Amino acid sequence: CAMGSSSIVTLERLMKGKKTDWARARNAATRIRDRDYSCNDFFQDVLAAFPELVLYLDPDELNTGGRTGDDEYQRTMGAMFCVYWLMRLHLDGGQSFSYGL
Repeated sequence: CAMGSSSIVTLERLMKGKKTDWARARNAATRIRDRDYSCNDFFQDVLAAFPELVLYLDPDELNTGGRTGDDEYQRTMGAMFCVYWLMRLHLDGGQSFSYGL
């Protein structure tokens, strides 16, 4: 699937100067099962580690299936929180996975 020139310009604009923060990604992976590593800590690490998440939030773009970027962002973050909760079943993960925060 070829990207149009306007899509490339948008991608370049949104990602200018940004790159994956592998230290924050490793922190999330390393600490995910620590009792004192909160869901907010995980969320902040994910946001810092993966700057491409901002690509979902461009208001001018529709994504697959006609969903808005906000819809896709919410789905992606929901999936990330599911990983967090499932990795913490020995703590509060089961409760949060079932009933939310």
